[in-house]
Amino acid sequence: MLPDIMEKYQGAVDASAYLRRRQQSLQENIDSLVRRVNVGDPNALAEREDNIRRYVQASEQRHEEEKAIMGKEVLSYIRSACEVVAKHNKVDLIIAVTDEDFVLHGTENTDLTAEVLSELQRSYHNEFRRH
Repeated sequence: MLPDIMEKYQGAVDASAYLRRRQQSLQENIDSLVRRVNVGDPNALAEREDNIRRYVQASEQRHEEEKAIMGKEVLSYIRSACEVVAKHNKVDLIIAVTDEDFVLHGTENTDLTAEVLSELQRSYHNEFRRH
């Protein structure tokens, strides 16, 4: 269920595209800094390389934090949609909503993926489409 939703939910698609653009921008910045590292005073080369290393580490950490935050936001929207669909379909209990999948339990075995996806698309207002 979750892989289907992550692939088809516009919010997840937009969040993923945003993160790819941010990663690409980070890599372009790093590439630009590396190209310029050999310019200037050769005695300061080690210091410039160290500065670049620290910048790369900090940037990668920020990117991972942003990725985690956006992932939690997307999952929050998916959980909410699951709850709406579960209530609408009189699903007795949501057993598990994890990062890997959702398990809905009702009176019969019914795949509610399409309905959850429909609810997500209906309620999505470009929250994850960032510049």
